[in-house]
Amino acid sequence: MSLAGYCVVQMVKPGSAAEKFKHLNAAEIHRRTIGNVVTDDSHWSDRFEAGGTLEGMEPGQRKPGTWKLQGNEMCVIRT
Repeated sequence: MSLAGYCVVQMVKPGSAAEKFKHLNAAEIHRRTIGNVVTDDSHWSDRFEAGGTLEGMEPGQRKPGTWKLQGNEMCVIRT
């Protein structure tokens, strides 16, 4: 079993190239991601559940994990 982790510092909804980059605070990260799917629309997707679990998918593979907010960062651990 491999263990990989990463922290998401910024998350913004898809938009035009003219859309300005914005740092999100913990409340904004929570509102935009928890209960939603974050994806690149072709290679991977992550569904962030309210209880701190993560259901990730990559082509043909389930990638479960956990998440938590630390300050204004979302930290994710894949198991």
